[in-house]
Amino acid sequence: MTQLHAKEEITEFVRAEIELFKDLALRDRVAKFLISPSLQTRKWAKPPYPEVPCWIIADFRVDGFQGRGVGAAYCQLGHGENGYFWNLVLLRDEEYLDSGNNNCYKTLEELASDSGYCD
Repeated sequence: MTQLHAKEEITEFVRAEIELFKDLALRDRVAKFLISPSLQTRKWAKPPYPEVPCWIIADFRVDGFQGRGVGAAYCQLGHGENGYFWNLVLLRDEEYLDSGNNNCYKTLEELASDSGYCD
């Protein structure tokens, strides 16, 4: 898979991913939470990566997890190496929101549907 290095690349990639949604109502709801992509680093507790670069692409505007906020990110390392590119992340923290694969998804549509943050 090609590494996405530029903001324009990830923006277009997210647009294309959203166009693949089968649930059109969910697609419309997700669009309301999209933000300008921001490349950030998250601490990851599993080897071989102490830190994982992630593109933060959505803010679900919730203050869960002791006010740290929850968003969506696209990550090619970490779980991304196993095909789980879409992840829930804490927005006001350096930690990866990681509890196994429970917060990692193969598609953005799966993340949006399963997480409940787009309801």
